Amino acid sequence: TPQGHNRKKAPPSTMTMQKTPSPRRSVVFEEEDDGGLEDWLPSIENANRDSLIAANMDEGRPFDQLLRRSSIKHLNASLVDAGGINNVSTDKKNDSFFDECNTVFKMLRNSWGVNNVRIFSLEMDTQLSRSPLESIQDAIIVTEGWNKSLAFRSMFSEAIVGRWRMLAAMTNLDDDNQKSKLPNSERRQSITAFIRSSMLGTDSEKNGSLNNIRTSHTVEVSNDPIARCLGLRIRNLEALVIGLIDVAVRELCPHNQVVQREAYRALQGSNDPDESISNPFIHENECKTLDDYANLFAKYGLRPKFWLDFCNAFVWAMKTHNPYAHQEQYSDDFEKPAHKGAFTRFVAGMIALPMVEATFRYENYIQQRIFLKLEKIYSGITDGNNNFVSGAFKNAINSLFKERPEMVDHFGENDMDSLHTEFLILMENLVKNFSNVNNHHSEIRKMLIEQGELWLEKQIPFDFVALLGNAFLDAAKPYLHSKAGAALGQNLEMALAYIYKEAMHFILTPLVINRNLHTASSKFYKEVALELSWSDQALHKRMVEVHAEILSTGTYTQTSEEIEVGARLAWRNSSKCIGRIAWNTLKVRDCRHVFSPDMIFTEICEHIKLASGGTNIESVMTVFRPQHPNEMWGMRFWSHQFFRYAGYKNKNTGKVLGDPANADFTEYLINSSLWSPPLIRSGFDLLPLILKMPGIAKPFVYNIPKTLTHELDIEHPQFPAVKGLGLKWGAIPAITNFKMNLGGLNYPCIPFNGWFVSTEIARNLLERYQMTIPLAKAMNIPSNDRMLAQKVSAELENAILHSFEKHEYTIVDPMTVGKQFITHCKRERESGRECPAQWSWIGGLVGPTNPTWHHEMRDFKKDPQYEYCSNPWQVINIEKSYNTGLLDTTQHHQLRRSLLNHGSKPDTKENLPKVLIAFGSETGNAEAIARSLARKVKLCQPKVMSLNSVTKRVKSISREFTHFLAVCSTFGNGEPPSNAKMFFSNYDLGSIDTVSCVVLALGSSLYPMFCKAGKNLQKMITESGGHDLLKFTCIDNAKDNNQDLIMKWLERTSKLVLPDSLLSDLSAMALANKEINAESTFEIKWREDEIEKQEEIPTVFKPVAFPAGSTMMCLKNYELFTHNDVKFRSTRHIEFALPEGDRYETGDHVSVSPLNDPLMVQRFLKCFKFELEKASEGGVSHKTQSQNDNLLPPSVIRQVQKVFHIEVTENGETVPSEIPHLTDLTLWEVLQANVDLSLNQESYAIDLLGMMMKRLEKLPSTSQQSESFKAFYTNNRKNAAETYPTIVQLLEEYGSVFCEPFSGSAMPLVSLADILVLMPRLSPRYYSISSSMKSSHSSFSLTVGVINFQAKNGEKIQGVCSKYLANLKPGDKAKVAIKSSAFRPPTGKAAPIVMVCTGTGIAPMMGFLRERSKGWYNGSNKNVGECHLFFGCRVRDEVLYREELFLLQSSNMIQLHLAFSRDEDFPKQYVSDKMKLKSKMLNQLLQGENTHVYICGDAQIANNCTETCIEILTSSGMSRIAAIQYVNQMLISDRLQYDVYGTADLYDVLKEKDHDIGMTNKARRIWTDRFLNSGSISNFN
Repeated sequence: TPQGHNRKKAPPSTMTMQKTPSPRRSVVFEEEDDGGLEDWLPSIENANRDSLIAANMDEGRPFDQLLRRSSIKHLNASLVDAGGINNVSTDKKNDSFFDECNTVFKMLRNSWGVNNVRIFSLEMDTQLSRSPLESIQDAIIVTEGWNKSLAFRSMFSEAIVGRWRMLAAMTNLDDDNQKSKLPNSERRQSITAFIRSSMLGTDSEKNGSLNNIRTSHTVEVSNDPIARCLGLRIRNLEALVIGLIDVAVRELCPHNQVVQREAYRALQGSNDPDESISNPFIHENECKTLDDYANLFAKYGLRPKFWLDFCNAFVWAMKTHNPYAHQEQYSDDFEKPAHKGAFTRFVAGMIALPMVEATFRYENYIQQRIFLKLEKIYSGITDGNNNFVSGAFKNAINSLFKERPEMVDHFGENDMDSLHTEFLILMENLVKNFSNVNNHHSEIRKMLIEQGELWLEKQIPFDFVALLGNAFLDAAKPYLHSKAGAALGQNLEMALAYIYKEAMHFILTPLVINRNLHTASSKFYKEVALELSWSDQALHKRMVEVHAEILSTGTYTQTSEEIEVGARLAWRNSSKCIGRIAWNTLKVRDCRHVFSPDMIFTEICEHIKLASGGTNIESVMTVFRPQHPNEMWGMRFWSHQFFRYAGYKNKNTGKVLGDPANADFTEYLINSSLWSPPLIRSGFDLLPLILKMPGIAKPFVYNIPKTLTHELDIEHPQFPAVKGLGLKWGAIPAITNFKMNLGGLNYPCIPFNGWFVSTEIARNLLERYQMTIPLAKAMNIPSNDRMLAQKVSAELENAILHSFEKHEYTIVDPMTVGKQFITHCKRERESGRECPAQWSWIGGLVGPTNPTWHHEMRDFKKDPQYEYCSNPWQVINIEKSYNTGLLDTTQHHQLRRSLLNHGSKPDTKENLPKVLIAFGSETGNAEAIARSLARKVKLCQPKVMSLNSVTKRVKSISREFTHFLAVCSTFGNGEPPSNAKMFFSNYDLGSIDTVSCVVLALGSSLYPMFCKAGKNLQKMITESGGHDLLKFTCIDNAKDNNQDLIMKWLERTSKLVLPDSLLSDLSAMALANKEINAESTFEIKWREDEIEKQEEIPTVFKPVAFPAGSTMMCLKNYELFTHNDVKFRSTRHIEFALPEGDRYETGDHVSVSPLNDPLMVQRFLKCFKFELEKASEGGVSHKTQSQNDNLLPPSVIRQVQKVFHIEVTENGETVPSEIPHLTDLTLWEVLQANVDLSLNQESYAIDLLGMMMKRLEKLPSTSQQSESFKAFYTNNRKNAAETYPTIVQLLEEYGSVFCEPFSGSAMPLVSLADILVLMPRLSPRYYSISSSMKSSHSSFSLTVGVINFQAKNGEKIQGVCSKYLANLKPGDKAKVAIKSSAFRPPTGKAAPIVMVCTGTGIAPMMGFLRERSKGWYNGSNKNVGECHLFFGCRVRDEVLYREELFLLQSSNMIQLHLAFSRDEDFPKQYVSDKMKLKSKMLNQLLQGENTHVYICGDAQIANNCTETCIEILTSSGMSRIAAIQYVNQMLISDRLQYDVYGTADLYDVLKEKDHDIGMTNKARRIWTDRFLNSGSISNFN
């Protein structure tokens, strides 16, 4: 309490409290002289408030002390104990508000007992706790009851909010109806009567039903009074209500808040570091204390009478939506009178009273004279004689933008010019109309909402709010002080800051709602991206689509695949479910398109058919449309499950025939004429399925056909009398009262089924049907047996298991499902995830003999998540009192479903892993990785083969192997490689649930179907039950770090297959057992029949022949550069004949399978001259000399043109190696066409060097060359290609050590076979087609840049494929194939085109131009959109196709813009610089409706040109944020396309900057110091 100011002495209070610290200051305060209501409200003696405040102002009293909050003791003494606020009046408002406050205070005192406030001591604590409750026992009752409610948080929050809104709407409706008929003198009594009527639920029978329908509709469409008051904040009302109650409850017993386990929290907000920078204006976690909540609701203008409705809703929800409440000790409290019950007194005294008090204070707070004084003085700021507008504030804004230039990103030039003017107009309206800010009907509230929508459109960053307000106050401060003096000026400044802060709360609401959905969707898609192995570019593009849709519509649409992933993740994250082991086998049916009730029921029937599968039950979910943001309920089922039994309650005896859990629902259906029970009622009458559609008052009722109910009788194998009891149960546990939140979208209608654990059915029959004694008799168990309940339960489970197995329905016993859960936890841990689990639902379910009993569990929330739904039929049914209604409890066991039995895995210490390594490889990369992996786990003797080869043994994988490791690339438009197509088309793995699987997918994010084949393979394995040993991994070849990722994947996978402990054991066994050999040996075997025909083998090299039909003929091949430096820089135009029947689209690619340079192949073979000569004719050289300049003798030339294969010897067994590209070919063919001579692949280079180093370490002596190699290996093995670009240079350097006998040895250290099995496949290269079918029907052309670079040793190296193509002569044939691309010209000729490219990036652009020119020269040049080509190169002589381009320009078909970076006669320009020079023209084109932009070149060019487009848009007045969003929209709509080569982080430029998310430290400090402490009502002490 501030000191040093004279305060009026408070009136004596009837409550005397000892001074005690308390975390909340709004319920009971100590007796002290801190001033009271008299300081800022009209006193009870009708003191003149304005005079009092004016006097205080004259004294210069600080603003925050003028408006300090009174103690609640004064409120109690002056308002409650003194009989209300009848003597309070105001000149600003009518008396109705004060009449309402008066009535509510009286009712809280008289009916709810809030004036009986006591203090009680805590034995274990010297502190004193204050509470309106009778005793500490009452506090414990409330705490325990609330903890139970939080266990079902979503269900409880939905119920209490729905009920509260229903009651408030009903109260408002009755109040309005009654007041319209009464004179003013009787209105006060009507308020009391109708509030009491609403609270007690005593509506007249005549109007009750009609009012119910009207009220339910207003709530359903969010047109009820509470929704209208809160506006957009209604969307997080549930979180606010839960937080409000939680804060109040935890003050009851603060000494019990240090917990160890099983304690629930309200779960508001997050500890996520990404959210720690969130703005402090509006957030779900904005309220920390009860005062914060009270002030928030008061700010939105919630009427006092609504809090009486809240009291009623709270007590009702505690009774009806608190599972097992009737079994708890606190259930008796519900029967007590309102003024005696713990729950009633708690909600009235700890919540309703502070809320009403805050509402009363806020209503008067905003009427203060200081605001009137501010209004008068502020009017001088905006009059015509004041230069404030053009002066100080404008300068302050300019300074702000200079200090924070990134703020300009959100404003165009026009916006910046008018910002200060529009802001002053806004503030002027606020000052004039601030007294109505808490009235949702007022014009000022509407104005703030409209301003919020505008700020949302501009995506104003949150820190700008604080900085702008600070600049405004700095500019206004001198004027206020000059007009009112220092003391009053200070108060006026603080009043202005308070108005600004309150206004920003409403203005920023749309931004925060948008941001929260933005954040939720981002987190969701990060999870989806991990599961689907999206590339960064794919994730970014999807997020751009989502965020653009959110900005324009307020919500977004998810794909079927995303929903499937989300549903599976929600199951995986469900802490109450013991049966999560097969979470990734859940089948998700997307039925969001189904809106007709009858069609919905048809889909439900299909769901049951699919789930049952005859009798083999599968887990299935059917997803219907999501809930709209403004809907209370959305489309949902009122039934808890597909199959529930009716409960008929006898009104006389209270006994229930059937299921007591459904007694209330059964009664509701009968009384509402929705269902008529059978004439002869039984204990097992199936209830109908009830579907409620939004906007339709009456629900739809459907009876599931008998053929789909799958009921079965319960019988015992040893006790026939059990069957005579007539017990039965449904076989499919299908839950309908669950909802699912995926990325901020709520799906309230998601029927879901798993299968039963026998314990669930046993509990249902014993607890609800009370069958313990009848079953004991049927099982001959004595009634006095002390283990009666346990024995009956055990035998009943035995009977249930027997009954299900007899009819072949899927079910699982508790021991099995417990083991499965332990296995699931282990898998999650191996995958790097902690498994959330709630012990009471898992260990407590299956008992102390189960392995889960002693398993430590942590219950934490992970998203996405399933959530409980409330019972809308109860919420909206206002007429009936639910004092005895009990919520069905077993519905909340929905996730305890058993899944497939998971056989125990062999002990890896005693059983050698049996490993199958499969690959799908088109270019050889995947195969090379697979073989590298095989070498790392060679102690397991893995089998390595293509996926096509796997099809031959697919049925035996689970019997022959423990591990299935696959590496698969994607070819073409998402297709599998050729050596994997058979696997994908003719595959049925069967059940492989005992097999540990790993999949590595290779692909490029530059193509739309990124890693599609690998993803399909992973999906197949998952659906077959395969256990993921390692998380599915995608490698993006468009990224620089892909080789590092491959190496990490190889290391991690090999360690999981062969842990260090097992590796050491196997190594020891290898030393002790000769049959286990750590080293495999390879040997070339030449075909015998070829040796017999060696005279036919030529002594010159024959050209490699490609298979028939795979080649195309070269027609033309000429140089495009006109300078004389083509020896070092060369670009070729190459044309191929198009085979008859083949077609391509403009923009397509071709793949070229190159041949290695014959000279490089000979150099490689020369390194193995010793071995090859020895293999040819017993080592005798052929005497005939070659006629060519070959590096090899004729005998070797003859030898390498023989067909060969490689044999591998492992553990004493010699078998042919299964390496297709090394089998049934000549060595010359293999080296020229099938293997890559380069060392670019890091994994291969490391394996190669490692093998060589291992061989070298076995030598007893060393040489200078061997020591040199060791040094190279130690220092350079990870970047060997920098020193030795190909294996040829490496072997020529160290061939004397490895390829020739060393130190008297008979054989070299490394054989040719050792090298061949390591070498990767030679990959095809891809080129863009530079022609069009419209201009060239029978051929196509390529534009090929010949790669030249110099190795460290000075040798000039050329690219394999570019050199091969450059050397083609007309008439030569090459292996070329057309490949589809997504890079396409506009469909209509009227679309303007902007093409940007450098170097050979012009290739696809030439195809576009040649297609368009065909019509242009034919006279079809009308209505053709303009076309611009921006081309960049080094010098003018390197302008490709210059004559053709100049001709097109002269015919006005294109406008050519050239940029030269190294031409002495022209300024140095890059293509992006040229674009900037044409910014005006480009800006008009970019903002045109149908302009298409194409960028082709390397990644850096793509990034630079995209950034240039953004800069051009911003130069015309568009904010940077808007420009980024605009370019992203072009990308989504395919009006911006890239054809990029090389490694790329293409979309980095399109990511919004981090400063858009939170507040800077400076802004946060300003907001706290200048605005939060500006006399805010939330800071009263």
